[in-house]
Amino acid sequence: MAKNKEAVILYSGGTDSTCAVFLKAPEFEKIHLISYRRYGIFNTSNIDYNVARLQALFGKDKFVRTVIDIDKMYKLVVYDDYFKNLFKFGFFNLAVCGLCKMAMHMRTILYCIDNGIDTVFDGANKDAGSGIATDQVKEVVSVITDLYKSFNISYSSPVYEMNGPKNLTWQAKLGLSKEEEPEDVKTTGTFLKEKGFFDSDNVKGSLIDKKMQARCFQQFLSNMALNSHFIEKYGVEKYKKTLHEFFTAKSQRMTMHIKDFLNGKENSILFRYKQ
Repeated sequence: MAKNKEAVILYSGGTDSTCAVFLKAPEFEKIHLISYRRYGIFNTSNIDYNVARLQALFGKDKFVRTVIDIDKMYKLVVYDDYFKNLFKFGFFNLAVCGLCKMAMHMRTILYCIDNGIDTVFDGANKDAGSGIATDQVKEVVSVITDLYKSFNISYSSPVYEMNGPKNLTWQAKLGLSKEEEPEDVKTTGTFLKEKGFFDSDNVKGSLIDKKMQARCFQQFLSNMALNSHFIEKYGVEKYKKTLHEFFTAKSQRMTMHIKDFLNGKENSILFRYKQ
C-alpha cells in the first residue's frame, strides 16, 4: 500500500506526542515535527532530546524539524474580543493551556496551507490533567477539529483514547498513594517501553521527562481559578460545557481572522500577528 506523502505532528517532545510519531511515521513518507515557542515557555531546546533519537530510528530524511515563534499569535487569541469574553465567560479567560494550544493550531493551519499539507496529528489525550485539561478535553478537541475542517485539513490524535498513567495525581507525587498500573492497561509510556524507546513505562513526571520537554508554569493560575474554584462550585459537566462555548466563540473569531488573511485583506489582523 502506498504511503501518504506528508503530515504534521505538533511535537512537544513528551511521551504522548512521541507515541503519536511512532504510530503515524510508518504511514507517511515525511513527518513535519512542529514545535512552538513564546514568552512564558522555557527550555524549548529540550524538545530536541527525543527528535535526535527518532531520527536515529526512522532516518533523518523522515522528518522536517521546525520551531516557530507564536508570541504574537498567542496574544491575539487571548486578547481578541477580550472584554466581551471577560463579561460572558469570566474565569475561562484564564484557560491558558487551551488558548496557547489554539494559537499553535492556528499557526499550524497556516503552515499546512503554505506547504500543501492536509493532515495534522498531535499527542492530545483524554486523561491529560486528570481528564480536565483545558486544551485536551473532548469538548475543546471537537472545536479544534472543526477549525481545521474549515480549511480542508484533517486533525486527530492517535493516542487520545489511550489511558493516562495513574501516578500523576498530586497525591501520588507526594507519596500519599501508590497506584500501580494494571498490567493490561496500555499507556503511551508502556507502548514506548515495548518499542524499546524508553527503559521505563513510568517516564511522565520524572526527571528525564523534564529534560525532554519545554516547561510552562502559567497554568497554575488557571488551575486555581477553574479547577479549584469553578469545578468545586459548579461541577465538571458545567466546566466542560462552558469550555466548549468559550472555545467555540474563540474559534469563530480565529477562523474569520485566518480567512481574512488568506483572502489578502490588507487590514487583516494576522498580517500584524503572524510571525
